[in-house]
Amino acid sequence: MKISFTNNYVITFQVSYFHPEEGGMDTGDYGSPVETIEEAILLLELAKRSSKDDWKIVVNIVNKIS
Repeated sequence: MKISFTNNYVITFQVSYFHPEEGGMDTGDYGSPVETIEEAILLLELAKRSSKDDWKIVVNIVNKIS
């Protein structure tokens, strides 16, 4: 018997901020998710210029096994 599987990762980047608030967390995103770290860094710089929030680059990883 032979069993094969393929493991694929889909990686995207999002620029977001997170603020603790009473009873939960406030979040916000700047722009749409992008596929390269270079685009994410550019969005991060633009986000920092647009407001004084503590912006972060968030990496989203989706693992698809088939």
